[in-house]
Amino acid sequence: MWFGDAPGLPLPEISSYPNPKGTTHNAEGQRPVRKNHHELPPAVFTKLKTLDEVVERLFGEITGG
Repeated sequence: MWFGDAPGLPLPEISSYPNPKGTTHNAEGQRPVRKNHHELPPAVFTKLKTLDEVVERLFGEITGG
C-alpha cells in the first residue's frame, strides 16, 4: 500500500485526520490520545502490485540502461 506523492514532493497533509487513543489506560482509567499519530482511512492508500511500481513511486520513471 502506498501513501505519498511524486518524488521530491512532501507527503500529503494528514493533520485533518483524527488522532487515535492509546491502547492502555492511564492511572485515571482513561485512554489518552496518541500525539503525533493519525488514523488514515484505507481509501487514501494506493495498492501497488510490484516492486517496480514502488521504485517508480519513490524515484520516478525508470528508464532502461
